[in-house]
Amino acid sequence: MGEFIQEIENEICEYCMENDEVFLVDHDIKNHKLTLGLSKYDEEFEIYYDNEYPKSKYVIEMKGKNNEHTIKRTNTMIEIGKIKGIKEVIKIFLENDREERNYIKKKQENHEIQKKKMKERMKEVYKKIVNSKVKSEINFNTQLAFQILSDDIIEIHLNKEKYKFDVEAVNDNPFHWIVSFFGFNDNTKIGKDILKLETLSRLDCIQMEFKFSVTMFPVFPPEYNFLAPKLTKESLKSIFQSGAFADECYNPFTKIKLFNIIWELINLFGKIDFGINQSTVLDYTIQEFYTEQQLCKPFLGQVTHLGQKFILENKIHNIPTNNSIQFNSFITQHYPCIEKFLIGMRHVNFISVNDSGFFCWHGTSDASIQSICKDGFDPMRRTGQFYGRGEYFGKTADISMGYCKGNYHLILCYVLKSDKVKTIDIGYVVDNPADWSYSYCLPLLVITYGNGKPVIFLDKTLN
Repeated sequence: MGEFIQEIENEICEYCMENDEVFLVDHDIKNHKLTLGLSKYDEEFEIYYDNEYPKSKYVIEMKGKNNEHTIKRTNTMIEIGKIKGIKEVIKIFLENDREERNYIKKKQENHEIQKKKMKERMKEVYKKIVNSKVKSEINFNTQLAFQILSDDIIEIHLNKEKYKFDVEAVNDNPFHWIVSFFGFNDNTKIGKDILKLETLSRLDCIQMEFKFSVTMFPVFPPEYNFLAPKLTKESLKSIFQSGAFADECYNPFTKIKLFNIIWELINLFGKIDFGINQSTVLDYTIQEFYTEQQLCKPFLGQVTHLGQKFILENKIHNIPTNNSIQFNSFITQHYPCIEKFLIGMRHVNFISVNDSGFFCWHGTSDASIQSICKDGFDPMRRTGQFYGRGEYFGKTADISMGYCKGNYHLILCYVLKSDKVKTIDIGYVVDNPADWSYSYCLPLLVITYGNGKPVIFLDKTLN
């Protein structure tokens, strides 16, 4: 053994004298390991050999460095195989190392070129936005917001393999993103579902949509929705109710961290809904599925569930039962009814459904129900202000039914607690801002009683 050890060291010393690219750092005889240094880069690599030297099987490891191109990606080991000796091993390694460094250099150069091109494109997009009809919506923070969001798009897109998600600016608009999550392990449930998805469609990822406020970024968190494919209701609930989507968890300057968390949640809970026949690719363009998604979200899901419970526990005495409960699906379509209410939630420092508001009833003519469901309780439409200025709500369904003017429909509303809510004998008066900048009232559910029929402008009934 001593002879071939000495032979190895002699060969190394001879090579180092002929070639100043490498030098010997250490020879671990017990573990058959040579540690050599690269003079130019101040880096080390290790050569492992076996007892059959010089016709040994050699393994080279670059310390603290991953080979991406010439060797298998993320693999630090190079298996040389059986060749003549150490000199040949070093020669092969140096050739690989040069090729690898050239590859990385070109990759970095391409990265910078792409980054520059994307920045130039975003500048052109900003000019178009400033000159477009949304110019009146832009405030002094918009340019900063645009820059932050644009930089994030570029950062994510150029490093998508590292992050395992990519972002697309819809129509080059950095306030509107589609984020694609991919790279799930094939052994996980979602990984297996993705493999099946690829056999049924051209999709190979989970897509989400994020819409950032043009005028209120970063104060308002983005609107967010899954787009495709459809996930099971149970997995949606687990993802949405994890706490990752709570307003207080949203940090506009760490969106990448938020997306990392979403990736982990999809990896943990994600399960694709392939339909009854287990071979259909569904998505959230179908209104029924879109509504299902909204009801899985923390606030809407909880307030709707508690609203249904409230209705069933508070029946009208002179009418035996209700025959339908319909969710106000305009809430999920960004109509004023929800937009004004979301701003109102911020004015009252909303804590939870039970702590920050209450349910009450509103009776009106059939002709007014659709406009209330869409637009909410617009102060410009106030009539009959006997108990003072505001919108009127009944404590009980019986009281509100008296204002229905012959129809059998009531609206169940969720009202935020505030000093603008006044309690009267028959119910409540809510003084929403006269300029209609925000609202304390959300028209949540439409209930049909007795012989009435469900309204045709809302989705199918919940019960």
